Amino acid sequence: MQPLILEQASQFGGNCKGESIGTNLYSLGPAYISIPETNSPSHRMLNEIGVLKYGRVETAAQKEVFLNGKVLPNFWSGAHESPTVFAQMKQVLKKYKDNPAAFNHMSVNQWLRQYFPHITTTLYEYFQYYAWSSFGGTLDEIAAGEFLSWQASEQNGILVFPGGNSLITQLLFQNLRAAVGPAQLRTKSAVLKVIPGNGFVDVVVEESLYKLKTIRTKFVVMAAPKFVAKKIISPIPANQLRVMDSIEYRSFMVGNVTLRKTIPSKGFDLYCLKKEIPKIPTPNATFSRGFTDVIFSNWAQGDKGSPCTLTFYKAFPYQGARQFLLSPFAHNKHRDFLLTELQNYYPELGITNSDIGAVRMTLWGHSVPVCQAGLASSKELALASQPIGNIVFANQDNLVSPAYESSESTALEAANHILRRFR
Repeated sequence: MQPLILEQASQFGGNCKGESIGTNLYSLGPAYISIPETNSPSHRMLNEIGVLKYGRVETAAQKEVFLNGKVLPNFWSGAHESPTVFAQMKQVLKKYKDNPAAFNHMSVNQWLRQYFPHITTTLYEYFQYYAWSSFGGTLDEIAAGEFLSWQASEQNGILVFPGGNSLITQLLFQNLRAAVGPAQLRTKSAVLKVIPGNGFVDVVVEESLYKLKTIRTKFVVMAAPKFVAKKIISPIPANQLRVMDSIEYRSFMVGNVTLRKTIPSKGFDLYCLKKEIPKIPTPNATFSRGFTDVIFSNWAQGDKGSPCTLTFYKAFPYQGARQFLLSPFAHNKHRDFLLTELQNYYPELGITNSDIGAVRMTLWGHSVPVCQAGLASSKELALASQPIGNIVFANQDNLVSPAYESSESTALEAANHILRRFR
C-alpha cells in the first residue's frame, strides 16, 4: 500500500497546531492528553514517534486554580470549601473511568441532581467551565458518562508536551514523511468530491487554482468532520445523512500572550473561578469575561523556555457563534476582552501592562463536536460513521468526543477495517 494524504490547509495538524517564540513552545489549540496505559496501542504509537520522552505529568494533587484572582493550590483537596464533598466526588469518579456509555443517556446536570445534589459551589463552577472549555457545551447538554470518565481519567493525571498536542502532530508528520515519502503528503489540496464506486472510490481534487484531478483509489479514510464529509461524499444514504445533520459543532478561542519577562509557572492549566454559579452564555448574552482558564505554556518545559507565554481559552458553548467569529472585528474584540480580564491577575502574576509583549489570537469556528446527552454512545450516532462503499470515517465526531484519544481510536479502527479487507 502507498497511502496518499491530502490536506486543504497549507500545513498539516488540524487544530493541533503550535508556535514558538525564542525557546518557548505554546499551543494554538488542545494542550494535553490522558496518560496512556503502558503497551496500549496509544502508548506504542506515541513511543514509536518519539514524543513520550518530552512529556510531563500533572497529577490531580497538583491541580491548582485561580480563585478570585489568587492561586488556590491542591484544588481537589477541597480544603477551601468542603474536604468531605470533594473526597466523596473523587470516590464516585472511580466508578466511571471505564464505563461512560452507561450514563451517556443523561446530561451532567441530570446526573448531579440524581446522584450528587450536594455538590459545592466551586466544584460546580469548575465542572461548568470544564464543560465549556473542553466539550464546547453546558452541563445541561453534555453526556454525563463521557464527562465523568474524563474527570476520572484526570484524577490519574494528564500528560503534557511542550507546544501542547502540536508536538504529537509534528512528530507524527515527520515519521509519516519518512515512511511514505514527502510526495505522498500533499497540502493545499482541496477535496471537492468523493464518489464511491464498485470496489473503488473516485476523489476529485483541486491541486491549484482551476486545476482539477480525479484520483481513483481502493479505499478512502475520511478524516474530515461530518459537516464537511456530507458536502463532498455523494451519494450518502438518507438515514445516515440525517444523523450527520444532527451533530452540532461549537467554536472556541485561544489567545496567547507572550510576556517581556519570564515568570514562574503557577501550575499547568488553571481555571479561573469566582465561587459563583456561572450564567449560561447565549448568542444574545455572551460570556463577558475574557477566558475560562489559562495555561502556563512554560510549565511543560520545566520553566526553561524563554520568553514566557500564557495561553488563554474561551469557549462559545452555544450554536451560532461561528458567524460572529468570522467578523473582521472579532479578533480585536476578543483580544480586548482577554487583556482587560488579565489585569485582574496582574498582582498574582507579578506583571504590569508594560510586561505584555505579543498577543496572538486564534479563532476556531467549528472544531468541537458536541457530546450531546442521548446521542453519545447511541446506535443512532454509530450510523453516522458507517462505511459508505470503500469510504471509512476517522474523526473525533465518530464518538462526538472532542479529544485526541477519540481521533486516535477512530483512526486505528479505520486502519484495521481496511487491513481486514486486504486479507
